[in-house]
Amino acid sequence: MNIALPDGAEIKSLTMTGTRQPSTGVMPTAFLRRRVVAGDEGAQEIVKTSAFGVPAVPSVPAVVNNRTHRHFLQVDLPTVPVGDTVKLFCFQITYQ
Repeated sequence: MNIALPDGAEIKSLTMTGTRQPSTGVMPTAFLRRRVVAGDEGAQEIVKTSAFGVPAVPSVPAVVNNRTHRHFLQVDLPTVPVGDTVKLFCFQITYQ
């Protein structure tokens, strides 16, 4: 999913909320990534989280530059066993 962020903002954290049944079942991983607008470079990971309600912080400072990069959110989910459920409610991107 494409994400519009304010130019010049520094990404501080990514938080994912949701539920899973059973509580020990598979867990999704959410990534905030950016891709260079002009060029064919791969996407660069800014921050990722694999826990509900726990803010994950970038390993290196990331400042938004909308002239050079586009930002997007990606969620990967392993194969969910029959009878298990995973629900995602919200993604919070904190910036300054």
